[in-house]
Amino acid sequence: MLLPNYHAAQPLARALSRVSGLPALLLPQMTTLADWAQSVPLELPVLPDTQRIATLYQALRERRWFPDADLWSLSRELLALMDELTRHHVTLPKDEADFAAQLAEAYQTKSGEAMQFEARVVHELWYAMAAGDDLDAQRAYQQRLARLAQQVASPLYVLQTCDLIAPEARFLQVCRERVAVTLFDLREKVKAEPECELLAFALQQDMHSDNLLGTAGRLNARARLSARLKLFAAHGLEQEAEAADVQVRRWLLEGKSAIAVVVQDRLVARRLRALLERAAVQVQDETGWTFATLSVSTVLMRWLEAVQGDFYYQDVLDLLKSPLLFADAPALRRQAAYQFEQMVRKHGVVAHLQDFIAVAEQHAPELVLPLVRLRQAKLALPGKSAPLADWLAALRDSLGILGVIQGWRQDAAGQQLLQLLTLWQEELQADNTACSFAEWRRWLSQQLDLNTYRDVAVESPVLFTHLPATRWRSFDAVL
Repeated sequence: MLLPNYHAAQPLARALSRVSGLPALLLPQMTTLADWAQSVPLELPVLPDTQRIATLYQALRERRWFPDADLWSLSRELLALMDELTRHHVTLPKDEADFAAQLAEAYQTKSGEAMQFEARVVHELWYAMAAGDDLDAQRAYQQRLARLAQQVASPLYVLQTCDLIAPEARFLQVCRERVAVTLFDLREKVKAEPECELLAFALQQDMHSDNLLGTAGRLNARARLSARLKLFAAHGLEQEAEAADVQVRRWLLEGKSAIAVVVQDRLVARRLRALLERAAVQVQDETGWTFATLSVSTVLMRWLEAVQGDFYYQDVLDLLKSPLLFADAPALRRQAAYQFEQMVRKHGVVAHLQDFIAVAEQHAPELVLPLVRLRQAKLALPGKSAPLADWLAALRDSLGILGVIQGWRQDAAGQQLLQLLTLWQEELQADNTACSFAEWRRWLSQQLDLNTYRDVAVESPVLFTHLPATRWRSFDAVL
């Protein structure tokens, strides 16, 4: 049985057992199509996205098409476009002019200079990326599906909640030639439920439809949502978070044990979580938090800020105040921040690590050790451009000298971040794109902003989740 997600597995298993009427039932294998395909081995390695982005970055940098642009962000956008084309089995024409003509036709406009340049960028980089034999994740998924379709030997039951992409539809088509395939489009079944009838009808209307109200009056009384659906007009993020906090706590007092908060705005979610935790209500968070917003990343970025700014005193002071710095000697960090601030005020030195050390040797000897550790950590970093993997290896050595690694190992988010840094280093071993310190720092900042930490240790009746993850799950209340 192919499920839309694993949240549907347990209620489906209970329903099958109930309908069977048997004391024990051997359930069919339940999985998602993506996980089933992942079990199919391939001969060629799959190129990780980190390496593909680095390759695109190098290509953009060499061509100098966008001298003032953020090439890392542009590389990621182009990669997403290429993956979308691959996902939908779109192949670009060999001739760049033909592709420009196709774009002009699609946009229903003339093929001007800007259009031709856009066509050139996408066309040239598309074929540059497709020139190698390595597989990307999308092509690997398609190959796995093709192989899996030739191996299927048992009937398939498919629970569908959204439109299938072209490779998945092709997979089911080939499977039908070998085995029985039964497709349950759950979207169609929902329309038959009285509680969903009005919503299903409304979603099919355009904005100018005038018969929605009349149709609502003729529907089953159970389709009326006035007793179950309530709207609140908030006049700002703070009011929205406060109203959500009150509503969640009301539901808890009513005895509801499965409350979903569908997160649409991370700022509101962060504020709501703070309000709930102030009221001693823990939150189970499936959406997670980007690493860029966590304290485990703060010490890392403060360290790099200090290095790039040639150890300006304010950057050094912020670094010394970071809780995870010198985790192997907490007393050293607590004393160092105060002593460093006093030294700067008394002696007026404002930058350069060696100048700080020289003043400390004469007037604040207790500061020499922490400042020397900063110097040792700085020397662990490359002094010139280097590949991303080399920067990551050096960063780990540098943070080890600063005692940050030890602090991360004692923190759940720190452990996940350490695993990510190790993974990126391994994925980028074959890449030789030489990056300056500033280029590497921008890359790392983007990575921290795009990857998410999820605390799996919390169990709570209040669940923060996102809209796709709510499909075919039951809750007592949803906000």
